[in-house]
Amino acid sequence: MERLPVLPLGQLVVYPHVVLPLALTDPKAVQLIDEIIQGEKRLLLGVVRSMGGVEPPEGAVMNTLPHQLYDVGTLGTIVRMLKLGDGSVRVMVQGLERARLNDIAQGEKWLMAGCESLNENLLEDARTEALKRTVIAQFSRVIDIAPYLGAELHEVLVGITEAGKLSDFIAANLDLALPAKAELLAIDDVTRRLERLGEFLMQELQVLEVGTQIQEKVKTRLDQNQREYVLREQLQVIRQELGEGEGDDELEELAHRLEEAQLSAEGKKVADRELKRLRQMSPQSAEYQVARTYLDVFATLPWSRVTQDRLDLKTAREILDRDHYDLKTIKERILEYLAVRTLNPDAKGSILCFIGPPGVGKTSLGQSIAEALGRKFTRVSLGGVRDEAEIRGHRRTYVGAIPGRIIHALQRSETRSPVLMLDEVDKMGADVRGDPTAALLEVLDPAQNSTFVDHYLEVPFDLSAVMFIATANSTMPIPDPLLDRMEQLTLVGYTPAEKLQIAKRYLLPRQLKETGLGKGENGGRAHIADGSLERLIGEDARSGRPPARARNPGRTEESRVGGCGGRCEDGEGLVEKPGEVRRPAEGPKRSGGPGARDWRGDRAGMDAGGRRHHVHRSDPDARQGADHVDRPARRRDEGIGAGGLEPPQGARCRAGDSARRVHAVRRPPARARRRRPKGWSLRRHHDRGGARLTPVPAAGAARRRHDGRADAARAGVADRRIEGEADGRGTLRRHVGARARAQQERSDRLAGRGSEVA
Repeated sequence: MERLPVLPLGQLVVYPHVVLPLALTDPKAVQLIDEIIQGEKRLLLGVVRSMGGVEPPEGAVMNTLPHQLYDVGTLGTIVRMLKLGDGSVRVMVQGLERARLNDIAQGEKWLMAGCESLNENLLEDARTEALKRTVIAQFSRVIDIAPYLGAELHEVLVGITEAGKLSDFIAANLDLALPAKAELLAIDDVTRRLERLGEFLMQELQVLEVGTQIQEKVKTRLDQNQREYVLREQLQVIRQELGEGEGDDELEELAHRLEEAQLSAEGKKVADRELKRLRQMSPQSAEYQVARTYLDVFATLPWSRVTQDRLDLKTAREILDRDHYDLKTIKERILEYLAVRTLNPDAKGSILCFIGPPGVGKTSLGQSIAEALGRKFTRVSLGGVRDEAEIRGHRRTYVGAIPGRIIHALQRSETRSPVLMLDEVDKMGADVRGDPTAALLEVLDPAQNSTFVDHYLEVPFDLSAVMFIATANSTMPIPDPLLDRMEQLTLVGYTPAEKLQIAKRYLLPRQLKETGLGKGENGGRAHIADGSLERLIGEDARSGRPPARARNPGRTEESRVGGCGGRCEDGEGLVEKPGEVRRPAEGPKRSGGPGARDWRGDRAGMDAGGRRHHVHRSDPDARQGADHVDRPARRRDEGIGAGGLEPPQGARCRAGDSARRVHAVRRPPARARRRRPKGWSLRRHHDRGGARLTPVPAAGAARRRHDGRADAARAGVADRRIEGEADGRGTLRRHVGARARAQQERSDRLAGRGSEVA
């Protein structure tokens, strides 16, 4: 048995009658080729196994051990050799026949093995011929599909007639795994080899067909994308020529904003459809702006942005105590509400409704809750809302359609979990446009508001993370179904003692800060004593306002503190004591007092020196300024001290006061109620100034003259004067003119008296 050198090949099988090129870079392999060229030019081409699932390297593997080679190899010869400058060689190797490798051993330089030829067993029958034709047809199909096979193989395939050479040719050109190729090399029975080769061809054909289908789909998609790209480029050029290319950047920015908004699945579907329509519109069309505004609303809504709650009861208590005085019951209920959220952050708590008169702190309580939770606060005023579309939004079919107030509030807050205050829910009404309280039922229902649909969006929006707080002055106007959705917390108001503490702790420091008097040494430049605050509270309570309010004392303090700012000069501070509280320009708000209006339109005011005056609207000299002052009022006000107390009647003016021209306008006495004489009736007359009642004598009643004498009643004689008043306007105009002349004469007399005083 002849022993020949072995050239181990990795991932490569050389079949008989097949010529393959080899690139050898290993020095031992190059030396082996040199010696074979000088000798018989024959060698054994072995196949290296895959060891441990690791594929051997491609090419000559000279460090291969004997047990790493397959038992069957190929006896080959070197057809041509080419040496390169880098020391490597290129050789053409041709397989001669199958050979079994026996007694493989490591020689001095490379592996040596005995060679035993394997003769092919060929049985020429119909089955072999059928297998041969099947294999040829399958391989032809593979050549048409496989991208790594050339079309010239069809001609070579037609020229092969022997079954053994045909199977070796197909196996050499087919892309099979290394074990499959080694298996075909080891089979010496041609019929069995054709059967096994047919199975491999079927598997390869299925893989190639699937790959071809995928490639066709990819190609079709690429062709479509390429077509769309070309069309878009052409469209862009056309728009640039028409001057419409500026909107593309805006649409790209809008698409980017919609992507960052992280819309819901249904919202993204609608937005993509509208954006596609928008790209096909002209920016000059009216529908373009409508669709653009619609998508802007989508992009600005907080679809996925939520704030993390800060559930700290200690901090919440400190915030409530800092911002609000007393209200222990309300604070405890709010803390209980927050405690439930602490135990279960996902709990759907009840909706709080603060009920109380204006100015007791309902809105500020909601702001404190938002600060305690670390949420954003937004407010929706529902006073005077009568249209259901204010809550649910307007449908886009209407011109100027906008979202409802709930969606708009979420746009302002920029988060899906704000504290949303529904202010004045008791002042909503209903008319032919719908009932907004019915729309609020869905908004405030935890079982339904997770899929709230605004008529403008027409897409469900999740309101379950919103914390709703309502306010009302009374529960009487609120419908029972809406009232049942809310938990009522009543703010009963404040006593004068509580108002004093609120003024000292909250209102006065705030007014000092706003007017700039809270800065300076010793805590500020102005101080107001408790007695002054108590008087302000008392005046506010006597003005007829609800005694529970704490807002009006703050407004009055603002006027006091503002006056103090005017009296602070050269950085000196000012202290107001209880007896030195300045009266504001408008005076205390008392019914019938100086700040009220009389029946002729007199209005109380103050002159440049701080004294009050009464100016009549009909006075021709009233336009000349504040120097025309009521003389009795002047004497009265000149004696008023800084504390606002009026002097006793008859007090005289101080010497040195400048003389002023005044009009002595006195209030007329209360008009006596007109009574009808016996037997007379009242008839209503209408003119431009309103309606008045005129006594009308009954038929046959006695009529009284101007001199006091009475005419006898004459039955059946109509009163011409009364008849003129009832039928025409002449007498009515004469009465109005007489009244105007009387008022003018009275004004002239008053003006004459004023001239005498001057």
